Amino acid sequence: DKADFNVKNAEQLYESAVFAADNDSLEARCIKRSGPSSIPEVNAAREEFFNQKTYKLRGCEARNMFDGNPETFYDTQSKTYCGGLRIDGGCLRVDCGEIIDADRVEITCYAADRETNEVRNQCIPVNAEFSADLGKWSTGALSDLKTVSDYNAEIVEFNVHTTYMLPGRLITAVYPARGPFRYMRIAEPMDRIYAVKFFRGNTEIKPASPSANNLMAHYSRKKCRFVKSAEITLPDLKEGSYLALAVNGEHGIEQVYACLECGASLFGFPERASAYRANIWEHRVCSEGLNNTFYFPLGNEFSGKTIKVSAVFSGGNPDDTDCKVWLCDKHI
Repeated sequence: DKADFNVKNAEQLYESAVFAADNDSLEARCIKRSGPSSIPEVNAAREEFFNQKTYKLRGCEARNMFDGNPETFYDTQSKTYCGGLRIDGGCLRVDCGEIIDADRVEITCYAADRETNEVRNQCIPVNAEFSADLGKWSTGALSDLKTVSDYNAEIVEFNVHTTYMLPGRLITAVYPARGPFRYMRIAEPMDRIYAVKFFRGNTEIKPASPSANNLMAHYSRKKCRFVKSAEITLPDLKEGSYLALAVNGEHGIEQVYACLECGASLFGFPERASAYRANIWEHRVCSEGLNNTFYFPLGNEFSGKTIKVSAVFSGGNPDDTDCKVWLCDKHI
């Protein structure tokens, strides 16, 4: 439980932790956890809920940016609802799931002709950053901003389920990439994103399993203050085993995240209690500044391995917290 104030790969640890966070709606996360159902009535209820027009119009799921559907989009409320949902401005993070050799990324989003309570003026970031390993980052400055078409967007009013039409346009921001990469991040990103596409020349490169989030802070806003780590040798694991990393005591709201190192690989903890913040359906997720617990599912590939578990603190006092790691069985 000793704090290390001089961690050389602190940014890599932090980025590994926050890239793993899920910022989709809690309802979408619930379906991921529970998995497929063999009960027709359950499937019918799920389909009815997720096909609601006002669910779709809130842009609650990151997969909408990669599905090729021109009518789906991501992130409609993170800048505006209840004063904003983003942590210190947020950061759009995209994990392509593999190294890709693209020379640029093109991001299409909606810009309204006028501001409303639900829709602010679109702010296009100057820079995008790219990395192959989360340790070294290169910057691509905005090279082009073009109008795709006029577009009338249907907007959901806050707190109710009525909608209105808002004239505007779809625009595409282009950022050059400096060499092959797997990860992209954009601090204080644009919202209402319809597509994120990668190109080399005129050829679109489609990652097999991209994922993304948008609410966690950029590292420049959450620089590591100290890290608490422990090395653990795991036994032979049962199916359904997982780690629970309890960070006990006062550490500050959104001031600590967790990651795991195994050999040369780094992994973030994909779940947390209280939950990671969400692109909400109706009610925001409230963060806690004390007693957070992070969860990591352990597949059989971790059996017998020595791992290093780290809690990365951006604030707080090491004397006010202690960290404990538990090996758990989901069947108990």
